[in-house]
Amino acid sequence: AGEHVEDWRPRFAAVGRTIELLGDRDVVALVSPGGMGQILDVLIDNARTHGDGTVAVRIGRRADHAEVTVRDEGRSIDDRAEVFARRADGDGHGLGLALARTLAEADGGAVELVSRRPTTFRIRVPVTTIG
Repeated sequence: AGEHVEDWRPRFAAVGRTIELLGDRDVVALVSPGGMGQILDVLIDNARTHGDGTVAVRIGRRADHAEVTVRDEGRSIDDRAEVFARRADGDGHGLGLALARTLAEADGGAVELVSRRPTTFRIRVPVTTIG
């Protein structure tokens, strides 16, 4: 998550916005690295494109799963159910959240919209114990 936030920082700066990483950076989750990276990129890009203000990426752990939330200060989303619907419009728009959800589910996790204002998405994936 830290690497992705750093990769996105210049793109946010270019549009006069910021992105920050918060929370416990020592959480270890059992995920496909490429899949988790794509999920983060979709959520961060959506926050940059459709949201406003600072984007906060927060890492944490709850019981048996790790959580990553991506929150911006933008407008609310009208319909929670429709936000994950596949609705490609010829140039690929509308597929990102559906792809993110599918990738998370492939790792035994989930992506969900937890707040419409401020817009907040949560990724939940199983944790692993080292040792």
